[in-house]
Amino acid sequence: MSQYATNLSTLPPELHLLILKELIKAHNEPKSPRRGLATYASVCRGWQASFEPLIYRHFILRPNDLGSFREVTEESRRRRYVEHIWLRLDDPPLQVQYEMTKDSPGWSKQYFTNVIQHLWTTLAEWEAPDFDKKDQRRLTLEINSDRVFYPGPDPSPPDDLGHYSKYLESGSLEAYDDGERFYYTKSERDNMKPNTVRNLFGRGAIFDTKVALPEVRVVTDFLTRRGIARCVRPQLLGAALRSLVRLRHAKIERWRNGLVRPESQWLSDMQSVFWHLPCSLRKLAIFEERGTENPRFNLILKDEVVYAIMLGTQELERFSLCFLIDAEKLLGRFIEGDRRSSALGVEPEYPRDGYQKLTTLTLTPESFKANLVDDWDIESWLNHVKEVVKTAALAALRMPELRLLEVWNGGGGTASILRYEVRDDYMAELSWHSTQNCDPFDEGVEQTWRDVAERHGHQGLVASSSLLSGDFEYYSEAISHLHSRDLVLHPVSAVQMA
Repeated sequence: MSQYATNLSTLPPELHLLILKELIKAHNEPKSPRRGLATYASVCRGWQASFEPLIYRHFILRPNDLGSFREVTEESRRRRYVEHIWLRLDDPPLQVQYEMTKDSPGWSKQYFTNVIQHLWTTLAEWEAPDFDKKDQRRLTLEINSDRVFYPGPDPSPPDDLGHYSKYLESGSLEAYDDGERFYYTKSERDNMKPNTVRNLFGRGAIFDTKVALPEVRVVTDFLTRRGIARCVRPQLLGAALRSLVRLRHAKIERWRNGLVRPESQWLSDMQSVFWHLPCSLRKLAIFEERGTENPRFNLILKDEVVYAIMLGTQELERFSLCFLIDAEKLLGRFIEGDRRSSALGVEPEYPRDGYQKLTTLTLTPESFKANLVDDWDIESWLNHVKEVVKTAALAALRMPELRLLEVWNGGGGTASILRYEVRDDYMAELSWHSTQNCDPFDEGVEQTWRDVAERHGHQGLVASSSLLSGDFEYYSEAISHLHSRDLVLHPVSAVQMA
């Protein structure tokens, strides 16, 4: 060997550090094609210490990966590096499905239940963050519940595995600059065959509710994204959320079922999910998109699920419920239940003290969407809007910590946003932003909101209205105007919708 041969130990520390930084920087560029940091970690112990926190930061797991995942995270040191786990509940290959079907026609329930149980058993052994000691560690568990379509073409959106991996590594959305946007407008739905619509908006992994999952204390955040989780069944949601006993934040994005009866059953099954939310949960966001339109969806009874929501979310600090339940129904039931109980002299249907911890609330009423047809009456529409605005104020009276309320809707060329926000100087602002040139703040409405500001100890209230401009063809443009947009929708989902 040449006498001039060198190794890393002979390099000046400054140069060694520079090489490490450049490798990491090149890999983490949002559009970098580089992969395989694990190779660098095997160079020496110094490089292992530098690269392992990056290598183990996020995992994208398929069912066959769970055994290896358990092995490589045996060391508690490595477990502390993990910030995000994306479990892809992919169907097994067709040949494997065929073999399983010979043994059991209902193979999918057992298959997906075993997958979930395998991951939960692994995570149950991990040490939980200590919130009392200001332990800032967070671990997000994301679940994919998107099914493969056979036979025929797959109408589902393209898999964003590569783009999302880069997003997790860099934290930048630039990776999606060349990604395909997707949503389902009326024209796209009209061009789909009925069977395609049913398949696209009606599949999801099946979970056996007889199986008890072990308690998992390390997971702090739970996520399902619209792009890869069009239908997450309540049985899976309920089992997962109940077992994540230290969960702080949950964001659930879903597509409404393509048929009325399955959607009605989905809502009925969700009652149990809301009743049994973990006590540790502080932030909940549910966003529903509607891939199909059918007037019969309006006939689905939602009173019981509204009741479950009202009682199951009392401890939340931030809450967003978009399109799953109409804001009028939620706020109206809240107010009517309180009034009826007072008139009858009985205990209220809902806790008397209301939402004592809630700081942020975002809701969507169908009535905020202007119906721009020839015989549309703007005065009638505005009067309806005023009633919703006043009802929101009556509900806000029982939310002493409220800092931001946004009630909104958009799409089809229109958008409207009601915002109540408390500034840093404790002055409250009430504002209306709409594509319709109107102002819903008459004297009675404004006074009701002044009562809210006064009751909660704020310095006063200022009201204003402004005109929105834009095409507002889909939800995304309206969402970009929300101050609570990061609560409403995952950043990647917002980009894919834009």
